[in-house]
Amino acid sequence: MRKIIVLLLTLLIVISCSDEFSLAENDIDLTKDWEETVGVFSNLNLHDRKHYIRISRGFAGNNFFLSNTNPDSIYFDPSQIEVNLYKIRVHQIVDGIITEADTLGVYPCRDTILPKDTLGMFYTDEVPLWYAETKAFSVTNADDLYVGLQIITPNREISSFTNMIPETEFVYPNQFLPRFPIENNTFDARIRLPRLSQIYRVEGNCSYFEITKINGITDTTLKTFNFLVGSRRINDPVEDYGETYLWRVSTDIFYSGIERDVLQNGDTVNTIARILDGISFSGYAGNADLALISTGLSVISGFSDEPIHFSNIRNGLGYFSAFAQFNTKKFPYSYETIDSVVNAYGGKYYFRRDYE
Repeated sequence: MRKIIVLLLTLLIVISCSDEFSLAENDIDLTKDWEETVGVFSNLNLHDRKHYIRISRGFAGNNFFLSNTNPDSIYFDPSQIEVNLYKIRVHQIVDGIITEADTLGVYPCRDTILPKDTLGMFYTDEVPLWYAETKAFSVTNADDLYVGLQIITPNREISSFTNMIPETEFVYPNQFLPRFPIENNTFDARIRLPRLSQIYRVEGNCSYFEITKINGITDTTLKTFNFLVGSRRINDPVEDYGETYLWRVSTDIFYSGIERDVLQNGDTVNTIARILDGISFSGYAGNADLALISTGLSVISGFSDEPIHFSNIRNGLGYFSAFAQFNTKKFPYSYETIDSVVNAYGGKYYFRRDYE
């Protein structure tokens, strides 16, 4: 008999208003041709106000995950299921069981449909999702805080929970830096690793103005593009606040990013000038659940259609994880950086200095 052994975190809400959680194993029998199986996929950005959950219905067979990447996947009628998120504070854990906890908030989820272009993560053109709106998931101290998930279908109750990640910051660049230099062979980005985090990603967010002239009318458009600074996964969750990590990256990713964006997204016919605007950085720190999931996925945030080899969903399959997002302000480029871009791309792509 083929089975998937699922590591689960069980959410039990008891009448006494204290919540009990347990760590156990769950066997899902995949040998039955038509046993209904619920797929749950959610990676919460604790910085956001909206939190999305993908819920699909499949039938256990040769490969449940492959069947769920089919555009004809079966989704539940929204009127037949109930979905809730919880904010939970844990007081005591004994032998892997949370024996005492408080529910700090309950957030009913609503159904919606988003176009694929909004997410860029699924094979289907439109994605049925559930979402909850809350401001309560961004915290400075998350040692005892969790997000719980409960899904009630006509045939079963599905649940999971995942720990929160506290807010953190960039050590460099910091808010006091007047301009960001990126004209040398390398540039730096350093983040402070938040407690309980285990996986990280940093991106650069660049912008420039594109000035076009069509039929004598001049128009200016702000263009933006992103590039990956670096990613990292460590062996165990961070225990002590204050540890940092430095990425020292070749500036080639910045200059090649400019050229790629101009060629792919710019107006190569009517542009008369381009002027650099600024650069900011975004960081993402994921919890242990996300780190474990990422061993089989190529993404740190959002959803994915890729088959996974880890599940923390009780009475279902999939994943429930969380990450914290943190950002810098937008920095003007250093004058040397502006000069280097104008020297490299002024003749070819019409980049000009804004201080001439």
